Amino acid sequence: MKIEEFYASPMDVEWTLANGKFAVVQARPITALPPEWILPDKTVLYGRGSLAEHTPSPVTPLFATLGLEIANQATAEMWDRIIGKDAPRLLASDGFYVPLNGYVYGGTRLKGNAGLLLRVTVSQLVPFFRGSVARWQAARQKFAAVVEAWEQKPIESLTPSELLEGIRTVFGAACRYFTDIQTTLPTASMSEILFTKFYTSLIKRKQDPDATVFVLGSETVGLQAEKSLYNLAMWLRTNSLEEHILRTPNDQLLADLNHSITQSPLPLPAELWHEWQRRFQKHLDEFGRTAYEFDFANTTPAETPGPLLDAIRSFLEGKAHNPYQRQQEAIAKREQATRSILKRIGWPRQGWFEKLLHWAQDTGPMRENSIFDMGMGHPLIRRMFAELGRRFVAGGAIQSADEVYWLEKSEVEELIAALESGKPLPNFAERVPVRKAEWQSFLKLTPPVMLPEKTGWNRLVHGDEAEKKDGKTILKGIGTSGGIITAPARVLFGPEDFEAMKPGEVLVAVTTTPAWTPLFAMASAVVTDIGGPLSHSSIVAREYGIPAVMAARGATRYIQSGQLVTVDGNAGTVTLDSV
Repeated sequence: MKIEEFYASPMDVEWTLANGKFAVVQARPITALPPEWILPDKTVLYGRGSLAEHTPSPVTPLFATLGLEIANQATAEMWDRIIGKDAPRLLASDGFYVPLNGYVYGGTRLKGNAGLLLRVTVSQLVPFFRGSVARWQAARQKFAAVVEAWEQKPIESLTPSELLEGIRTVFGAACRYFTDIQTTLPTASMSEILFTKFYTSLIKRKQDPDATVFVLGSETVGLQAEKSLYNLAMWLRTNSLEEHILRTPNDQLLADLNHSITQSPLPLPAELWHEWQRRFQKHLDEFGRTAYEFDFANTTPAETPGPLLDAIRSFLEGKAHNPYQRQQEAIAKREQATRSILKRIGWPRQGWFEKLLHWAQDTGPMRENSIFDMGMGHPLIRRMFAELGRRFVAGGAIQSADEVYWLEKSEVEELIAALESGKPLPNFAERVPVRKAEWQSFLKLTPPVMLPEKTGWNRLVHGDEAEKKDGKTILKGIGTSGGIITAPARVLFGPEDFEAMKPGEVLVAVTTTPAWTPLFAMASAVVTDIGGPLSHSSIVAREYGIPAVMAARGATRYIQSGQLVTVDGNAGTVTLDSV
């Protein structure tokens, strides 16, 4: 202990025992310590669920200090509405969401509150299930109204305080929308769970299709976005732009698309090029208002549309399936299966089958559509942050506008106060590289699903540990879309990695959101660190008919891009070949 105290760091000490006396031979620093997951409140159980599923990567300092503060305010309001005066008993003193080693966790005080949780759950079952689709639509309209109101304001003319107010207002609306859909999403999940349980227990015979067949083929916003890209590809095929799109790198294509040029960048009629610009921009306007991750430091599809161009190329090259045809095939299979079952069963099973099936089909699309809209305000929020960052750069506080995300809330407020009082801005530029390096170190960690790790709750939701068999590593998770495929893996942590994805590869990620959907057209299978049968990755994988394994613990850390893996969506395993 004295050696460790002297060097002020953990030490590896070598010693000897001779003639009844101890002697220290050598001491050197321990440089490869396992990460510490220090709990802010030891009476609270912290889990990587809820909003954490939409922030799979470590969050930036500004999101950790400003974004989570706003999210916690909205969450506390929701808990007050649902639970009432007893809500503080369940929440940690510093709010529901906390960043631990950069990763977002939600904390609930379960000890001594089992009765309260059971009472609340039972009392809210009927309110949650009643009118869920209408309540989601109302929440969306309320959120959209806030975004639209702030989009009308001239961002360049707003004061720094007004910009921060706009960011708080729009992101606050996004967080309240998220809390609103927390009361509607259970319906979408439970309806499919109950239908599946009823069908598999009381109706399904050995030769009958799986329950998922009956709920595939829905018209979701993700499918609409895919159809829009397919339409663009088919339009390109009718004119001379097809070859140009296929052979031009994304960087050049995007540069040309983003400039209002009077001449075509190639020997083609300018009208044709302008029509391509118009059509692509129309797609971005309609489907680019979403987010890859809820941390507002991440670019949006509208800002980084490279994956959309890759999806268009896949359609042109015949490497991706026609989404119209895929949907029609799913609908035909669904309707045939439904007719077959209804012909075979009678009352009362027939009535329950139809009722539960219609409930699942009516509410299922809401799950994907509502999550897609979570990022509706992110493009506007990022424009306001960009304007603030530009002014901070002009004042010498940081070196580039996007470094604003590596500041903390108090520092942003300090810079705003200095700008508005006409005082010199403090220089925070030196803090940015340090924080980026710390973020990179967090990125290498595998965050536990729950903290503390050694609890009964953790064993219920945590994936099994990887095992070795015949010299190969086998990851165990939850098989959520059947089939077996062996193919090279592509590990993706965010949009900055998307261009590396090649057709036929296995998509490996912490989790995915609707903004990732264009990548599924190229994937041969999907593997994620977290998630379950009703997560976005599972639903879309089933729509595409590709194997999927969710909750494969540490998949993004064990698997390397290019490594050959075998994904068994039936058994819920991922087998890694030697690198």
